[in-house]
Amino acid sequence: MRECLYSVPYGYYVKDAKRVGREGADFFTSQSLNPGLLARLLGCAAKKFTGFGVDGLDIFEIADEPGERLFEKSRIFRLGDDINIESGRALIFANELPDALPFDRFVNRSGAWKKRMIDPCGLSETEADLPAGESAALGEFFPAQSYPEGFCLDYSFESVGLFERIMRMPWRGVLIFADYFRTAAELADFPRGTARGYFKHSQFADLLEGYRRLGAGNFDMTFSPPEEPFIEAAGRTGACEARCVSQEKFFVENCFEAVDDIIRNEGPLSTDKRSLAELMSPSGMGSAFKILYAVKK
Repeated sequence: MRECLYSVPYGYYVKDAKRVGREGADFFTSQSLNPGLLARLLGCAAKKFTGFGVDGLDIFEIADEPGERLFEKSRIFRLGDDINIESGRALIFANELPDALPFDRFVNRSGAWKKRMIDPCGLSETEADLPAGESAALGEFFPAQSYPEGFCLDYSFESVGLFERIMRMPWRGVLIFADYFRTAAELADFPRGTARGYFKHSQFADLLEGYRRLGAGNFDMTFSPPEEPFIEAAGRTGACEARCVSQEKFFVENCFEAVDDIIRNEGPLSTDKRSLAELMSPSGMGSAFKILYAVKK
């Protein structure tokens, strides 16, 4: 996965190609829908959590696509940059960062997790025992004996590790991550795992077949990060509040001033009003995306 996503010069996130958006891209995100509106909503939420408006905040954006940004005066960390955040009034935002990092697939075999591997010779799947540390860390949140035989769990130790490292940096303020987070209970409804590929707005679950058909580095590979390890890491690293809620719920609870202004004062053909409806739709982006946020004071 690391080779397919990040190797130079062939990795999916390394190549100079259009990945996000509508025409000619592979997938679509909340940020690509209406960047100005999303920045307005995030600024409203940040003011609620920190007491500072956008002009009074140090804003950090992580992993934006090349040439893109939400906030005019933000500091952006892109692929390969060393993330270093120090601020007494920070807004840290990342859009689909955890699900863009390499992940592993684990399979329950007789009440113990095995790691699904790829044999490079025949491109066939095989399974291996977990190191003791990985087995203990995974079992803390996902005890294998609680799942049926053959259940597949997709999980990224790297994603949780990066999140914890950012949380431990010397900043105060709010961190907001938008992604396809799911609870452990929700993951029980996905016995074959949540891993999926995207190519030209089509989705498929068999990544190995996608590799054979499209070639390495030519399609996105992603998954739905389990939210509990992130929330636990936030509490362990000094957050006074840490939650993961649907995008719709987050905007309603924390961006009310901006949402109310758009609904009341903009006409029915307003671009912002139509984008807001799409972002908050309970049958679309409003429930598909979740917002993980952590506050440090």
